[in-house]
Order: sequence, then C-alpha cells, then structure tokens
Amino acid sequence: MIQSLNLMTLPFAELREKILEETEKNPALEIISDPSVSEGISPADSFVPKTSDATVKTSAAAVSKEKSETNRDFLEKALSLHETLQSHLMEGLREIKLGPEAEKLAAMIIQNLDSDGFNISPPETLPGAENRAALEHALHAVRNLDPPGCAVKDFQESLAVQAEIYASSSKNREEREGFKLLASLLREHFSCFVKIKPDVFIRNIKKEAGIQVSTEQGEKLLELLRTLTPFPGRAYPSGQTLDDFSADGSTYIVPDIIVKNEGEDFSIKINEEEIPVVGISPFFMQVEKDGGQGRQTRDFAKESLKEARWFMNSVKRRNLTVLKVARSIVVFQKDFFIKGPKFLRPLKLSDVADETGLHEATVSRATSGKYLQCDRGIFELKYFFSGRSGSGNSSKGGGTSRQSVKETIREIIGNSGGKLSDREIMDLLAERGINIARRTVAKYRSELSIGSSFDR
Repeated sequence: MIQSLNLMTLPFAELREKILEETEKNPALEIISDPSVSEGISPADSFVPKTSDATVKTSAAAVSKEKSETNRDFLEKALSLHETLQSHLMEGLREIKLGPEAEKLAAMIIQNLDSDGFNISPPETLPGAENRAALEHALHAVRNLDPPGCAVKDFQESLAVQAEIYASSSKNREEREGFKLLASLLREHFSCFVKIKPDVFIRNIKKEAGIQVSTEQGEKLLELLRTLTPFPGRAYPSGQTLDDFSADGSTYIVPDIIVKNEGEDFSIKINEEEIPVVGISPFFMQVEKDGGQGRQTRDFAKESLKEARWFMNSVKRRNLTVLKVARSIVVFQKDFFIKGPKFLRPLKLSDVADETGLHEATVSRATSGKYLQCDRGIFELKYFFSGRSGSGNSSKGGGTSRQSVKETIREIIGNSGGKLSDREIMDLLAERGINIARRTVAKYRSELSIGSSFDR
C-alpha cells in the first residue's frame, strides 16, 4: 500500500533509482534499454548542478547566450530556492490567524517535525502545551496546512487526518462520505489495508468493521486512499548528506518536465532521456503460459508478473499525472513563459485540481520535489504556485502574485540605485497598481536578500 501511494511523490532521480531497484527485486522485470549505460555516461552528467550555497546554475541548453544579464541574475537568486518542510509550513502559518499562544505553539510544533512530517517529541511535552485548548488549536492548524497530515504520530494517523480533512472540505457529497468512512477505517480498522486487492479489501471491511460495501464502493475507497500521502514531509528536503554531493562539491537537479516555446504554442513533455525502459521477461510469460510447469513455479511466475505489470502501470500513471499537471501550469502561467517572472500570476493547488479533474492532494504530490526546464531555466513546480499579494482582482488567476511583486521590488531597487526607503518603494508599487503595506515591502525585500536603504 505504502509503495503504491509513494510512487507519485518521487522526483526524476529517485524514480530512476526506484526502477533499477525494482528490476533487481523482481526477476519478471527486465531493463530493455538504459540511456545512461548505453551512452557511457552517469545520470549526473545531464543534471543541472546546484552549488553548495543553494544556487542553481543553469546549463547552456537551458539559457541561450542571448538572454540578458538580468535574467541570469534572476535564475541564480530565485529559481533554485529549495524549500524545507519547516520553511514551507511556516510560510503557510503566516497566512492564517491564530491567537498568540496557539501561534507560538504551532511554530514549535513545526520545528518539532522529522523529515516524514511526524512529531519528534509528543506535542504535549512542548513549552506552553499545558494550555490544552491552544495546543489543540495549534495542532489542527498545522495539520491543515500544505502538505496536510503533518504533526502526527505516524503514517497511519497521517492518512487518517488527511482523509478527515478532505471529508470536511470536499464539495462532492459522495466523496465526503467516502473520505469519512476511509478515515474511520484507517483509525479503527487499519488491518483492513494489509491487502488492497478490491475483493480482499471488501472482505476485510466486513470481517474487521462489520460493514458491507459493494465492489464499486470498495474500489472507490481504494481510489480515495491513493490520493493520500503516507509521509507528507518527504516532498521537501530535510538536509543534505554526502550522497547528495558530487566530487566537485556540487549537487544535481534534473528536470522532470521539458517545456519549449514553439512560436505561439508550447511543447510540454516528460523528460525520459535518462529513465530506463523496462519490460516483461519473455521467460516468465512463457512459464505463466506453460501448463506443464510445477504449481509452485507457476505461482511464483504469476505473482512476479502481477507485481511487474502493476509497477509499470504505476510509473506510466505517475508520468501522465505529472504531465497533465504541468500542462495546466503552463496554461495558467503562459505570460510567465513568454514575458518573464514579473508576469507570474497567483495560482493555487485547487485551481489546477479544478482544471485537471484531479484531487488537490494528487496535484500536491505531483508537483512536490519535481522540476521544470524551460527557456528561462530550471524551476521547481511548486514555484508556480503563489498567493495573491495586495489588493486587486481576487478571481482565479487574478491579481498579482507574491513572486511577481518581489521581482517588481527587485527591479525598482535596481533602477533607483538602491537608496529608496520601503515607504518610497510602497508608493512606487501603488503607482503600478500594486497596493501592499510597508511592512510587506520590508518582508519581501528581506526574502530577496536585499538590505534596507541604510545598508544599501
């Protein structure tokens, strides 16, 4: 079950390793071709290097020599921002309103999470946790942030919390009821999920929970289960190890999606150049087909083939989902790809979910830790999701995104010689139709690593 749920979250490099691992474990899977091996290169040779100070250097193929110095500066400073789980959750926490005690506890809860998104120490032991109402409020807030299901004991509780969140937020009545039942089963009858073949799953529900569900209902529950993420924190980096570095001290990022501007349209495709092509072993297919083999041999071959086909279909489904989400992003952010970072529009996961017909949790998994390469460089897919900043049109995709405002601030400071105060910057932004507070200007300026007018 966990392997099935986790495959969608794997970025390019980890997907390659997973494929190689599966071919080692399952003799029914064969590598038909491996571009890295056949061409005599290592997977890292095609990766985009990331220096130890978290700056991504784009390859010559990604940015042509004709691109301006401004564009290269932007790539060096902005495109490679690699969010940690804690920084991402803290960003979300700043956008919700909590009481002082609950907000302080929520911040401590976030810092108390491990790389999976689970509590390191019981929240009840944190300073200030004796205020039970504030603690419950803080836990509820953190668990509902993106990614949902953090600040829990283990993956079982995380799955149950996610199901409860979607049960309360889904607009579809049938889906709400499905998530409600799923949450109850995850909390009270987790043994039902040991085997997730529909027929076995349905029998387990009746046996363990005393609930009779139809085949259609059972399949729907499993479909909803696959939208959940057992280890939500793994979508974000938890720090670097020696394995993350090459001999010259650089780490590497490889794009999952390639976007090319072709006149008035875009070519969007999965980067499959370094992914091994796998297939089914003809020998195992013959053993399955041959009735003369011993029963034990046939059963082994049958089970190995079933797992091999499931894995191949899962990889295909993962790639199609990532591609579908990427296409939606390109449509929403068309002006960005044509005109540049200042034209990045506000975009939420729910916007892409509505457009693609996917669940919001699926969109979150399909974008986490994955990268897109276009004429402007290498971008993490999460980069294209940004809330609206300042007053303006609040409709879907309307208004001005936070990232766009930041780039406008960078431009204003650069053109002014760097001596403008935050209030002067605020006034200039207002002239451009961007109305934000002075303290917001200061916050964005700080996030751009630009000092105050005194420091400049």
